[in-house]
Amino acid sequence: SEACVDGSCTVSCPSGTTACDGYCVNTDSDRAHCGGCGVSCASDQSCVGGHCVTSGGVAGDTCSSPIDVTGGGRFTGSTTSASADYSATCGGVSGGDVVFRYTLTETTDVFINTYGSDFDTLIYVRNTCGGGTDLGCNDDGQIGLQSELNLLNQPAGTYYLFLDGYGSWAHGNYSLDIYFSE
Repeated sequence: SEACVDGSCTVSCPSGTTACDGYCVNTDSDRAHCGGCGVSCASDQSCVGGHCVTSGGVAGDTCSSPIDVTGGGRFTGSTTSASADYSATCGGVSGGDVVFRYTLTETTDVFINTYGSDFDTLIYVRNTCGGGTDLGCNDDGQIGLQSELNLLNQPAGTYYLFLDGYGSWAHGNYSLDIYFSE
């Protein structure tokens, strides 16, 4: 996000974002810069509309309230006011994220995509919520800036799916498709 202005490097952020600590962030949803640079929310709070709040303003905003997608299908919503709580090996450091959960009763192939979303998405799956290792991570599948993950032979268990924005400027309406094949 840097640009050369009058012979020196400066952070040049897209509209709706602010340069904080060398990164472009959305101060309406970034927990580390909520309402302004350096204004941090407590660990049990989310940043919604530039204010630290104890209950998220977005369904699935945190690991404590994931959206259950065990039945599969299409799920829609918005990440516009979601806080930026999580990140993955393929990105999502400052993008607002939504958490989903699914449970498999036997080894299953899992197919996930965000085609139809109106922002630059990335998705990742873990077997623990919050930390842990990515079992799969994708930023930019076969169609533009939307993401796609195919997890073959996934063992029985409970998994957490994170739908994230690539950066703090990447938020909006999402369309998440998840299908299972035994």
